[in-house]
Amino acid sequence: MKLSSNFFKNNYSALKSAIAFKRLKPQSRKIVFYAEDAQSQNFLFDLAKELLVKFDQEVCYLTSDVDDSILSLQEKYTNLHAYFIGDGFLRTWMFTSLEADLMIMTMPDLETFHLKRSAIYNVHYLYVFHALVSTHSAYRLGAFDSYDTIFCVGPHQIKEIRQTERLYNLNKKNIFRDGYRPLEYLMNENNQFNKKPSKRLSILIAPSWGPNNIFEHCMETLLDILLELEIQLTIRPHPMTIRHHKKKLAMLNNLYQHKENFCMQINIHNREILFQSDMLITDWSGIGIEYGIGLKKPIIYIDTPKKIHNPDADKINLTPIETEIRSEIGKIVKIDDLSNIESYIYELLKKYDEDKIIETKEKYLFAKKNSLNKSAKRIISIANANQSRNNKNKLFD
Repeated sequence: MKLSSNFFKNNYSALKSAIAFKRLKPQSRKIVFYAEDAQSQNFLFDLAKELLVKFDQEVCYLTSDVDDSILSLQEKYTNLHAYFIGDGFLRTWMFTSLEADLMIMTMPDLETFHLKRSAIYNVHYLYVFHALVSTHSAYRLGAFDSYDTIFCVGPHQIKEIRQTERLYNLNKKNIFRDGYRPLEYLMNENNQFNKKPSKRLSILIAPSWGPNNIFEHCMETLLDILLELEIQLTIRPHPMTIRHHKKKLAMLNNLYQHKENFCMQINIHNREILFQSDMLITDWSGIGIEYGIGLKKPIIYIDTPKKIHNPDADKINLTPIETEIRSEIGKIVKIDDLSNIESYIYELLKKYDEDKIIETKEKYLFAKKNSLNKSAKRIISIANANQSRNNKNKLFD
């Protein structure tokens, strides 16, 4: 009964929001952000806040998460219009009937599934990356084809997008060299973090999401080995694993919770373990790049089968960053070689070189001063230009 009550309550709230959004003046709908979940705010709201505070822009923020904390910030930012729009039919209708000059998202596959471009208005669609990974291998075929502008975080993404456009005879997108704010934020947090002294080595295990991860292939074997060592071990599941496999996580926790050096962290908002840990063990997760480059700490990659979301990725003659960078910032360990992981851990700690990590960062990522300010200016420029075009078109309608 509670589920049914929440369902109707949320849908009623989403309907009210849709009506309120539609009633806004066109100027108020010039710049619109969409967050498919609360995690999306980590990649979008810094931009929104820069527009709100530094440039005094009106900003709309649409979210499909009823608990998104941005919904409670409208009193703090008077030019913010934040609305919960749900994730069902109403959201689909909101997208197809959208009247805005610029829509900013961190959700790929626009036009591929149920979320489409506006059918009634000339909306400019801008994509912001939520990971440092490749565009042609880590995402589905056509994931970015329906976007007009892409904010890229490194030269590899630009090369991949341009090759994809040539291969499939696509329209050339506008590309902007963006910073990667989650990484910048991680680096700043790490610099300010007061790490507690510990006699034990602290290792974080953070698997990726999907069928080919550590959970699916070797988690118990790995834990049985590591928990016998003089280390503190923390498992930090992927948010999607927490959402969809609660029973599996509970079973794993029950199996090992008697071990005093074992911990499972379900609270993904608590990032202290990232800074307190000395090493990361992962698979193909994008967290490896952020942890290795941002925190300048060693990584062990368990060589689970590679997750390739695009079966035609090999048509793009570029090695994905998530493949190339693993041997540059860490050690790759085969699943059938886990019995030797203790020696690999201490070997990696002994030969680890921070200077090489700095070189790797400069190789793969755009290093930009005041990147947030520059990105906000580009957003305003795009929104103003498209607003001007739309206003001219109205005169001739």
